[in-house]
Amino acid sequence: MKGQSNYENEKTDDPAYRAYELRINGQADSAKVLLEKSLKKDSTSALAWFELTRTNQHIGLANPQKMLESMNEILLQINMGVKFDSENVYYLSYKGRIETLNLYMSLMTGKNVRGHSYYFRPF
Repeated sequence: MKGQSNYENEKTDDPAYRAYELRINGQADSAKVLLEKSLKKDSTSALAWFELTRTNQHIGLANPQKMLESMNEILLQINMGVKFDSENVYYLSYKGRIETLNLYMSLMTGKNVRGHSYYFRPF
């Protein structure tokens, strides 16, 4: 488009940005499908892995049981994002949030979410 920066052109062509817009506009399921297709073509896109993590978390907010069931998948996705862009502090920070959420959900439900049993042990 005339007058549009290269960044703006790249942004509109990237499936992760399109998926973000879908998710923000209430179409998280469509965003998930788009991201999964995109990752089949390029499994090294850290941004796509990151956005897929956020999309699945977004979907899970409406259904905590579904989030609990998909927590291993969500953890895998954010780890893939970090793997392909390990210096991105935002991805690392978000990974910490997901791991904290995983721990919290484990403590609240008493369920073994990630292959670990978490028990509160006072010092």
